[in-house]
Amino acid sequence: MSLSAAVLFDRALKQTRRAALREQGLVPRPLPQIRIVRWLRAPRETYKAWSLMLLEGVRSLDEAVDEVRDDKRKKDEARQRRRDQQRVERAQLKAISRGHRGYLGRGGGRQLEVQVERGSSQVSAEPAISGPEQLPVRSRPSLQPVRKGADPVTVDLTAEDDTMALPRLDSLERKLKDLEQQFG
Repeated sequence: MSLSAAVLFDRALKQTRRAALREQGLVPRPLPQIRIVRWLRAPRETYKAWSLMLLEGVRSLDEAVDEVRDDKRKKDEARQRRRDQQRVERAQLKAISRGHRGYLGRGGGRQLEVQVERGSSQVSAEPAISGPEQLPVRSRPSLQPVRKGADPVTVDLTAEDDTMALPRLDSLERKLKDLEQQFG
């Protein structure tokens, strides 16, 4: 038997023994092999994946990288939620520090002067267009307020009044008739 055959036989025997001991858990696994290109392209992610493979016993690089990416995504979402929560808290504190303007009917809200036509307080139950007859064309545009016989009325737009309806500037039925005359 030649010397090279003896060396090869010895190496094969050692590998077989090591594989048998590794299956029993008596020999530590070798360090994970990661290519240099991966280290150069994403060093932080690769280091975290390599650490998982060493410490946590993750078998493949793909599983370790997926776990690292999931952890990063969860941290980013938590950071975004925390940032949004802080923005909401700052906005609430800013609203509180403004002195509760408009809350609890204290006044100090926006004031708006509105022209209200006194004669249009009655609302007709008839439809705006009663039939196929043609309505007369008016010379006044329908979007301008009526000024004759109108008194200025002050409307307080505090926070609790913002949801209430404003007094009518002009009759809705009249506006609808004007629009249908123009386009119909």
